[in-house]
Amino acid sequence: YQRRVRGCSLIFQMLEQSWKYAQIKTFTRWCNSKLVHRGIKIENLEKDFDNGINLINLVELVSGYEIPHKVYTEPLIRAQKLDITFSALQFLKRNQITLVGIGPEDFVDHKLNLIMGFIWKLVLSFSVQYCPCDHCVANTPMSTLLYWVNSRLPNKRIENFTTCWKDGTTLCELINVLKPGTIPPSSLSTDSVHNAALGISLAQKELNIPTLIDAEDLVNNTDEKSIVMYLSLFLRYE
Repeated sequence: YQRRVRGCSLIFQMLEQSWKYAQIKTFTRWCNSKLVHRGIKIENLEKDFDNGINLINLVELVSGYEIPHKVYTEPLIRAQKLDITFSALQFLKRNQITLVGIGPEDFVDHKLNLIMGFIWKLVLSFSVQYCPCDHCVANTPMSTLLYWVNSRLPNKRIENFTTCWKDGTTLCELINVLKPGTIPPSSLSTDSVHNAALGISLAQKELNIPTLIDAEDLVNNTDEKSIVMYLSLFLRYE
């Protein structure tokens, strides 16, 4: 019995690690989909915001505003990194973006979970709150995005950002609505990974939607935040 318990515990740990790695990939790619406009690419989500400069650039790009801050000569010392990061966080607070439990030192000290929480706040505050459809009655970023998806797929009830996307067909149908004829129904199959890969590939090719999530992760490591991040780019396509 104890061996079975240990075995199950190990399996759960492996699944959790796989899901976490998939989420980190998506968060990193979302950041890079913004930073690319200034020729910046991050590789390590945990460490690449520690000097404050990449953070300033990211917040400026998603908000559309320039953030006043001191310019220091590199390499930066800790106090300078904290000062630059503080400027980014203060800008958000001045614009009524509520930040809870995170400060400049968390970026400098590589607190990954807090950094990811901050990025998620950016997504909800700047990438998901706008709904292009008429008479939108949603009152939260998540419900706004769900309302938009359902308005584009009236014959298919989408209730969440997890199980409703696992077989890849919903993604393909949404792409066909945004650009009719992109994915012939005959090209879909009972293979969920095939469907997801087809949709993700054609979204990039035909709609210029960056690949934030891998097909295997969409199907096997389905993560609500990752799917919301990805779909937020489709929202902006319209």
